[in-house]
Amino acid sequence: MRAVVITEPGSPDVLTLSDVPDPTPSQGELVIRTEFVGVNHGDVIRRARGIGTDITEPYVLGFEGVGTVSRLGKQVRGFEVGQRVGFLCQSGAYADLVCVPAAQIFRVPSELSSELVAASICVGTTAWHLLRLASVRQGQTILVHAAAGAVSSCLIQFARKHPISILGTVGSPDKASYASQLGASPVFGYGDGRDFASDVMDATSGAGVDVIFDCVGAETAAGNTECLAAGGQLLYYGSASGHGQYAGERLLTKRLRVEGFVIFSLFERPLVWSYGVSALLGSLRDGSLSLDVSTLPLSDVAKAHRMIEDRSLRGKVVLDTR
Repeated sequence: MRAVVITEPGSPDVLTLSDVPDPTPSQGELVIRTEFVGVNHGDVIRRARGIGTDITEPYVLGFEGVGTVSRLGKQVRGFEVGQRVGFLCQSGAYADLVCVPAAQIFRVPSELSSELVAASICVGTTAWHLLRLASVRQGQTILVHAAAGAVSSCLIQFARKHPISILGTVGSPDKASYASQLGASPVFGYGDGRDFASDVMDATSGAGVDVIFDCVGAETAAGNTECLAAGGQLLYYGSASGHGQYAGERLLTKRLRVEGFVIFSLFERPLVWSYGVSALLGSLRDGSLSLDVSTLPLSDVAKAHRMIEDRSLRGKVVLDTR
């Protein structure tokens, strides 16, 4: 089968489309023949920085996708060959075939397009669970960093269902109008010396925000502790600019709460994971959640990574593996 592999960290040029052996399912797994697979910022980080350990053999990136069941492992129930399904896994999706545990697979409703679902799985479930962890209450104010990004755009759309105020930041001015259209207002810039914390404090009459959702990291860390209200919560789910350091004094004196979140942690809680999937599919069906999707062939995977790195992408990019 075809798969996009890396053998060492580096630029998008290290992504190589190769022929590799077909996967064999272990007990409780299914083999899925992919149709569309999502490209996430996490893929870019793993490609550029490594995967936590030295890469000793060809490694296949990719977290999510939609395809059809090709083969069942032992003790798999509730699925059959040929069914259209969506999945989330920790690696291996940039390929014609991928092995995924049955608990991480779900049926895709016939009325939803494969491209839209493939683009939405990781970012949509992440956004839904982040908002659940925040437990926002009526009258509160939240700040969503990188508001034009894929997770953030989903998060803003989910948050609009709550009687709260939504502020946003963007990394480039051209994305501000898109974030505003989604429902964030006002929208400020971050990075390149821009002081979003002062803007947020001005916009909230000095009160600060109750919750910050941050996938940026180092560029926003200092400002986060300045514009969080006393007793506020920071939900940290990404590090696009590298991991930030937080001033212990500010955390202590303002009684701030910092919580990290990775969607893969929910695989240990399958019922909770399934709640997010149900919420995602329901929101896609009723139109309350939408996502801009760009589609490229699998052979253009390097271009997809560059679109994310140079911040030219609005929404999500998926790879057509058919």
